[in-house]
Amino acid sequence: MLREVLAIWRYARHVWGEEESRVELGSIELDDGTVRDAKIKCQEGDLQKGCRYLLLGQWSDTKYGKQLKVSSFVLHQPIDEESVVAYLKCCRGRNGGVTPRIAAELYDQYGVDAITELMANPEAVSDSISHWPVDKALVAARTLHDQDHKRHSKMALMRLFNGRGFPQSAVDQALLLWGVAAASKIEEDPYLLMELKGIGFLATDKMYCDLARQDSSGAELLEELSSIRRQSMCAYHAVYSRSDGSTWCNEQEVYSALYSAVGLENARPVEAIEWCVENGRLARRGNSLALIGHADQEKTIAQYVAKNGIKCVWPAAEEVSRFAPKGKDLSPHQLQAIGQALRKPVGCLQGSPGVGKTFALACIVKCIVANYGSNSIAVATPTGKA
Repeated sequence: MLREVLAIWRYARHVWGEEESRVELGSIELDDGTVRDAKIKCQEGDLQKGCRYLLLGQWSDTKYGKQLKVSSFVLHQPIDEESVVAYLKCCRGRNGGVTPRIAAELYDQYGVDAITELMANPEAVSDSISHWPVDKALVAARTLHDQDHKRHSKMALMRLFNGRGFPQSAVDQALLLWGVAAASKIEEDPYLLMELKGIGFLATDKMYCDLARQDSSGAELLEELSSIRRQSMCAYHAVYSRSDGSTWCNEQEVYSALYSAVGLENARPVEAIEWCVENGRLARRGNSLALIGHADQEKTIAQYVAKNGIKCVWPAAEEVSRFAPKGKDLSPHQLQAIGQALRKPVGCLQGSPGVGKTFALACIVKCIVANYGSNSIAVATPTGKA
């Protein structure tokens, strides 16, 4: 079971991994003075020695004793000298802030109230501390206000994301994008989370359904689960998740996906598709649908191909054949396909699996590089699936 634990971070004993996979194994001191181990995914510098944190995690028994495996954490209001001083030292900006000397003096002057006093009256606090200009006190006060707002917002997001398997950076991404209102915005529309790196449709749809079940039941719940917003996102996902490599799909595939998601009686595929088109998620061409980005890319390529006057001097098939590996000559069929593909400015090598398209293409690339250099080659997967 996940629990909220207030503890002071003492030090890290082991660090491994990088970026999203970076983990610190270290020591925490609980409010009752007990010292335990904690395993925390975090970026370098996220955990400051002596600072007090609200940790959301699960206790487990190891051969070294109890260990807290932390899923998320947030800086918490300090309660003693060590944590107050450590918290104040985090308040630094480009134009200055709180140095270790100033932090110690602030605690000597105001005790555990140093933080709230500095936030409320930075000018007066500056006057009471020797050689501390008011502009630096103002920087520190602004930083404390920002941290305070962020602390409550982070706690709300931590509880909202709890146990959902979202990436470690999801909380900070949400705060950066939507600020202190992030949690309320996400509760109102969980599908906004698809804008964050590492969170896809299935995870957001599960959150949408879970929140609906918390807030309603019976006919009201059925209405929520069949809302046009949810059906629209299911329609978008049906097109997005296709893996056959085609840019376009028949809208009947979307109909089938909606029947499966919300039932035949509740499905409104025409409205769902229209919402996606109007909101710039899907493009329509007759009875076919595509992701708007892929449709635009295909159109750009088509316009280029349709241009007149494109000049391109491809090598002849015989020249290409000289670049086949020793003992693995191109077959007459492959040479014929290469000749046909290289007749016009835009060529296409086609064929069923195993006929040697990749092998033939490798020979063409070697020939072009030999004639024009490696900068003449570019590789792309227009559908995003290849």
